[in-house]
Formats: sequence, C-alpha cells, structure tokens
Amino acid sequence: MTITPLRDLVTQCRADRQSFRADGTRVTYACVEIFRRACLVDEEASAAIWEIFAPQVERWANPRTDLPPEDVADLVQETFLHFFVELRQEKYHYLVETDDLGLLMAFLKRRVKWECLTSARKRSHLPFALDPDLPLVDARAEMQIRAVENQDECRRLLAHIKSITSDLEWLVFSTRILLNMPPRDILAAYPERFTDMQQLRAIIQRLTRRIDSDEVIQSIGERVTPQRKKTAARAFLEIRDDQSGGQSDMDEPCILDESLLLDYISGVATVAEQALVERTPACLAAAQRLGQRLLPLIGVLHRFECPDVETLIGYQELRLDSTAQLVVRQHVAACPNCRAELLALADIDAVPDLPAKSVFRRIVEALFQPPLAMPQPVRGDVRHYRTPQVSIQVSVRKMQGKARSWTLRGQLRLTDDHPIQDLLEAVLLTLADQPDDLPLTGALEPNGGFVVRNLPAGTYCVRLLTREEEIVIRRIVVGDSAEE
Repeated sequence: MTITPLRDLVTQCRADRQSFRADGTRVTYACVEIFRRACLVDEEASAAIWEIFAPQVERWANPRTDLPPEDVADLVQETFLHFFVELRQEKYHYLVETDDLGLLMAFLKRRVKWECLTSARKRSHLPFALDPDLPLVDARAEMQIRAVENQDECRRLLAHIKSITSDLEWLVFSTRILLNMPPRDILAAYPERFTDMQQLRAIIQRLTRRIDSDEVIQSIGERVTPQRKKTAARAFLEIRDDQSGGQSDMDEPCILDESLLLDYISGVATVAEQALVERTPACLAAAQRLGQRLLPLIGVLHRFECPDVETLIGYQELRLDSTAQLVVRQHVAACPNCRAELLALADIDAVPDLPAKSVFRRIVEALFQPPLAMPQPVRGDVRHYRTPQVSIQVSVRKMQGKARSWTLRGQLRLTDDHPIQDLLEAVLLTLADQPDDLPLTGALEPNGGFVVRNLPAGTYCVRLLTREEEIVIRRIVVGDSAEE
C-alpha cells in the first residue's frame, strides 16, 4: 500500500479548503488524513494542522476576546494543545472515521469557544481578595476549585441567605453579590422593583452588614474560603498610600457607607467613586477591613449558580437534553453575564469557515503576451499572460492514458520573474460560453503554482483569486487544437 507523503497531503488539503469556498464541499480525504496521522501522535502532521488551520482559529477567537495579539496567539496555542489531547482519546476517534472535515472543524470551533469563555472568566475584574504575591489567574483558579470542592457547603450557605432575606433582598444579593453587577446596572435592569438608587443602596448596605455579622454565614464561609495572610484590598490600599506621598490623616472619619465601599473593593466603582474613597485614608482603611471580611466569601460564591463553560456551550449548540436546556434557559433569562457569553459564542459562530471574499476585490484582466513580445522569447507550449503587477505562465498537457482529459498548470511570478508564495486563494474555471455554471476548482501548489486536472476539451475562462484582486484570463483553449 502506497503511503501519500505528508507534503502532498498538505498541498491537496489547502486546495480542498479553497474548493470549499467555491462549492461548500467538506469531504476531503487529504485534510482528514492529516488529522488521522495526528491521532497517531505524528508530530509533523500535528504541525501541519497547526499551520493550515491556525488562521481560522485566530478568526474565530478575535471577535470577542478583546485581547492583544500576543494573548490571542497564546489562546490559539492552548486551543490546539487541548484539541490534540482530546483528538487522541479513543472516544473522539469517530471524528476521523469518514472524510468529512465538517465534524473536525465543528469540534475545533468548540475548543475555541471553551478557551475564549475560560479566558474571559479568568480575566473577570472581581479581585476576590487575592494574595498579591500569587498570580491572579492561579488564585482565581484556586477559588473556583474551592467552590467545586465545597459545592454542598456553598448550597447550604445560599439556602441560609435566602431564608433570611426577602424576595427583593434576594434579588439584590443575586445580582450584586453573586453576579457582581454594579448598582447602576441593577437599577436599569429592574426599574420597577426599586424606587430609586437610594433604596437600592440601602438594601445593599443592609445585606453587607448581615453577611458580615451572621454567625451561620461566617461559620460556613470559614470552611469554604482559602485563608490568606494578606488581601488584595490591603495591597491596593498600600499602593494608594504610596501614591499619596505618605500622608495618613486618619483623623478625618469615613462617611461612605458599605454599599459604596463594596463597589470599590469589587472593582465596579466609577472613576469618581474611586476618587471619593481614595481621598480619605480612613475610607481606604474601611475598604481594607471590608475586603478582608467579605471578599474571600464573595469570590467563592461569584457566579456559583452559573453553568460551567462546557454546559453553557452545550446549551448554545442545543446539545443538552430537554430538561437541562430548560434549566439553563431559565438561568440565562436572569443572568446578564451568561447572556453576554452567549453573544460571544454567537459571534464565533458568525465567523465564516475561511475568510469571505473581499467585496473590494479588483478585477484585473491578464493580457496574453506573444513569445516575440517577451524579453526572452520562449519556445514550446507555455503561454504567458501579464498584469501590471504579475506575470502568469500557463501550460496545457494531455493526461497519460486518458484520451479526452487534459491538465492545465500555471504559476504566478513577479514581473522580474521571481515566483510568488501565498498570494493565490483560489483558482476557478468556467466554460467561456457557460459563465453561470458551477466553476471547476484548481489545486494550489507551492511557489504560486496551481493545477487543474481531468479537464475536458473546451474554451475556458480562468479566474485567479487573491485577497485584493481577481485576475481574469478570459480565453484559454484546452484540447488537441489548443491555440491562442
């Protein structure tokens, strides 16, 4: 059995990807065969997949990540690393049992969604009273692990809080504490439930004091939160003190209530509110004390009732069973954070598989250059065409053993005769007298080359698509009497 060289598979896979743009066909032996070899821990095949599909992963990742380019590159790397780990598990081998690339692309996109949501949740601005010497992501991960390990305790805690609060207070607790919504957003979301901001802040202050003083809450909180020797609020306070030049007029009392201090330590205060807290050392000290007592517990409970990343993606893709779909739908209706994440997932789905054709692509006609018009006349059946930027060499040859089948081969070069790499995106052929028929698609080769095999005799129009231009050769005769 002859084994196709990996390089040939890569060339054909790239061509098949361009064919998908023309006719939507996802069946491609070459692409899926590379994935099959990656399943067998063929590192060269894995590297080829990375090279071919990394641009698509970047396009999926870009809509909602709001990350700098170097962080997007890290996200792409994490996507492929996790993708290959899963692909090599036996339960996922069904993805390569057929030549349908669509299954693999859907699975790869799901990994992108997982990485994007996980990254976004880790970058949440809630400070969680972290040890300043511990990396932020690792500390948040510890909070999440602690919450998972103590799910029963957390549920007991939430049930207790619900039992000692009114319906309106529970609404405020769910939105302000569990979801970390700013008070202004709560008021905007539920205008019919509150008279004004003053009423809302009074409820937040009452809840804050209750959490701080309730013995049951504090008892459970001690069991589910990690012990920190130094809080983020403390570190933040020290930074602000340094910036103030060492002034510490503690004689001026803090007149701000716990509602505003909670906004400050949980990262949702406005710039004006931050300045109000930082203007008085006594208020910074009060914020520090509040953070020490409350933020570890709030960190564990933050989005505790939200579905995990895998479940939310399953809900978005309608892969959950009917009961689970209904449960998540009811949660999403009341959770702005999950709704925002669903919008992010929808944005990823809206990114096309392969970049769309540019609506601004210029149409440039390539003109035939007779041999005598060339700087160095060329003999044989190679035909030359030219645009202001590139020259194109095309040849037509009869296929061996096939009486009525021909191969058209060509290459793009700069006007100084140097080959061009990675310029072509697709090569399309239509019969000159049937321009509206579905086009035939050529395969792309290295160094700006392309080939179209198994062509019947006829007169063709050839379109060479680049990102900026559509280069048109309006008439090429293929057949025994091929001539210009």
